[in-house]
Order: sequence, then C-alpha cells, then structure tokens
Amino acid sequence: MHNFFLFIDTETSGLPKNWRAPYSKENNWPHVLQIAWIIFDENYDEIKRANHYIKNDGFIIDKAAQKIHHITDDFLKIHGEPIEPIMLSLCEDMERFNPLVIGHFIELDFHMVNVELNRLGLESIFKSSTFYCTMKTSADYVTNSIISHLKLDKFYTILFNEEPEESHNALTDALNTSKIFFHLLQDKKISISSIYKQEHTFIKVEEIERSLFRRILQKIFPWIIS
Repeated sequence: MHNFFLFIDTETSGLPKNWRAPYSKENNWPHVLQIAWIIFDENYDEIKRANHYIKNDGFIIDKAAQKIHHITDDFLKIHGEPIEPIMLSLCEDMERFNPLVIGHFIELDFHMVNVELNRLGLESIFKSSTFYCTMKTSADYVTNSIISHLKLDKFYTILFNEEPEESHNALTDALNTSKIFFHLLQDKKISISSIYKQEHTFIKVEEIERSLFRRILQKIFPWIIS
C-alpha cells in the first residue's frame, strides 16, 4: 500500500519506431518535449506539482505529433529548460515519496522517462515501482467494438459528462488523469486491491538488453550458457 500517488504525463517529439528496441538506439526513440507530474498524499490532497518544457538540443519534432500537442521549436526556444535538472527532480520525488505511479497509457511515459534518463547516463527510477494505467481501466467503458480503450479526453467526458478544458498538455492531462483515478476510487468502480492486481506487460530496457545479450551468448557459446 502506497501513501502517495504520482500522476505523470509526457508530450513527445513522436512515437518510438520499435517499442522493444534498447534505449541506446538513439534514432528509435523520440524526445520528451514536456513532462508534468502531480503528487497527492493518502488523503488525496495535492502536495506538489511540476510542469516543464524541455529545451530542444537538436532533435526534430514530428509534424504529426506537433499537430496534436502544438509544441513548436520556437516555443521551446523561449520556454524550454535543460532536461537534466528536471529529470533529477523527478528522481528525487520518486525516492522521497515512493509513490504509486499513475498515467493514461503509462507505458509510453514509463519508456520516455527511462529513455531520457538513459541519455543522461542515469539508471531507471522505476525498477521497484508499482504502476496503474487508467487507459486499461477505460476498457470497461468502451461501447465501440472497433476500439479496445478510450483516449483520455473521451474517458473524462464519459465520467464527468463534460469535455476537459484542454488536452495533450502534459500538466492538464496529468491533472485529468488524477480526477479520473480518484473519481473511480471514490465511486467504488475500482478498489485498492484491484489497483494492485492490474498487470503491466511493458518490458524494461534492462530486461530487453539482458535477454538479447543472453541469446547472443547462447548462439556463440551454447556449452557455457544454458
């Protein structure tokens, strides 16, 4: 049981080409343009929020992604910050609060935080973390057989009978995710036990790289590695 809840969201320069690729494969993984996290205590009171835009150090923003979040190079030149202090601040909060980490499509945020930490030569902060994904919960509210889960703004609209004021802004999306989570919890649509039973199948990069290295060794030295 966690005493703190951390809601996180990222806006990125695009999507990964291969979700299973090592984080060291630079041209595979996009860059974080905006990251926000909000921390609540066990009484569901907000105790901290952080919202940062990242300085563009030469990466290219995919046009399709830009149409969604409207973050431009010119905007980042004015509002962007160096990424290292931001990621270190997130690391400090993770260590200090040891929170339950919650997001809508948390897999993307999980990978993107790890990607940026890897670029800085830092270790993953999620090795012992527990996650909850509101997107997975949204599957229970899907009425269209063509889709399996709901986008954040659609899920919000269904639960609160109103559209969110803004979407695809990391801070707003993190806040709306927190509203959804606490609404579901207080309305007894989910429970503490069900939160911890939710399964996550995303693969940590160290597992991918270790697995790949093991397969290579098995082919070269089958008598050593079994």
